[in-house]
Amino acid sequence: MAKKSSLERWKRDQAHPKFKVRLHNRCRICGRPRAYLRK
Repeated sequence: MAKKSSLERWKRDQAHPKFKVRLHNRCRICGRPRAYLRK
């Protein structure tokens, strides 16, 4: 499970992300930005 603070930061920085792929590379279940489950 991703930290709540990192998820909140992700929500806030969606307009200007540090890495653009981080917007669509997030696990739907746990919110992990890397090594996430695609299905």
